[in-house]
This record gives sequence, C-alpha cells and structure tokens, in this order.
Amino acid sequence: MTGEAASFGLGFMSLFVHVAVTLGLLWTLRDRSPVILQLFSALIAETLFVAVGLIIDPVIDFWIGSVMIGFGAVLLLFVHSALYKSVSLRMLAALARSPDPETDIHRISEEVTRPLFADRVGVLIEMGYVCVERRCGMECYAVTEAGQHFVARLAGVQRLFGVDANGFYDSGPNNRRQRDL
Repeated sequence: MTGEAASFGLGFMSLFVHVAVTLGLLWTLRDRSPVILQLFSALIAETLFVAVGLIIDPVIDFWIGSVMIGFGAVLLLFVHSALYKSVSLRMLAALARSPDPETDIHRISEEVTRPLFADRVGVLIEMGYVCVERRCGMECYAVTEAGQHFVARLAGVQRLFGVDANGFYDSGPNNRRQRDL
C-alpha cells in the first residue's frame, strides 16, 4: 500500500472515529460547550491518526489524512451549528407541530421568536453590550458604550467579508423576503 493510500485510509477511519466520539460526547455531556466537545474529539482523532500512522509506516504522507479529518471536523461543526441554532428550523418545527395548518404569525412569534430574543438579549446584557432601562413604566433596552464599540468593530469585519447589515442571506433589492413584508 502506498503512503498516500495509507494516509487516505487512516484519515477516513480517523474521521469516522471523530464523528462517533463527537456524537457520543454531545449525547452524554449535554451541559458542556458543543464546540469544545467537537474540538476535543477532533484532537483525539488526529492524535489517533498520527499514532497509528507512525506504527504502520513512519514515512506516511500525513497531510492527506489530516486534511480529511480537518475538513470533516469543520463540516460536522457547521452542520451541528446549523441544526442547533437555526431560527428557521425552529419556526418550521413549530409550524409542523401546529394543529392548524395555517397558523398565524403571532403564535409562532410567541413560541419561537420571543424566547430566542429573550435568551439573546440576556447574553448581550451579561456581556455588557446592552442594559435595561425603565421608561414610561416599561422595560427598554439600550446599547451601552461597550456595545457601540463592538458594533463599530463588527461593521468593519462585515465590510471585510462583504456582509451587509442583513447578513449572508440578503440578495439585494430584489430580496423576496423584503418584497413580501
């Protein structure tokens, strides 16, 4: 077996180990950060790959297998993140659970949007980017000075990556979502 073929085979097996370990960790350690668990799993897979590779053939071409593990780890992280945090998927699931096939937007807003908003505002408050103020007997949110600085830095990074304020999904003035609203 050539060094490239051995690296490919070991890389594939190590990627399988990474997926299995990641899923096991995500299921058993639900109170831990999923990103850290996936990083730990990828490190285990890469260490296993290098150790077995050195035993099989000390001159094995490690880059092929390492790239497979790295690509698989990034792909797994992306898929997990999309499933874990997708607002659209939560809205779709809420619509699917509805006994009325034509559920109104207010029920979806109460079931999905408000709790997500409250959670995220709570994080922004903890980070010191937003504060709660009382105005006219109501709770209002205000951006702090630290929040203003963060938004300025964020705008610079968004410009660098070509992302406008609406995010990656905006397709310009002909965006169907904006026309329909």
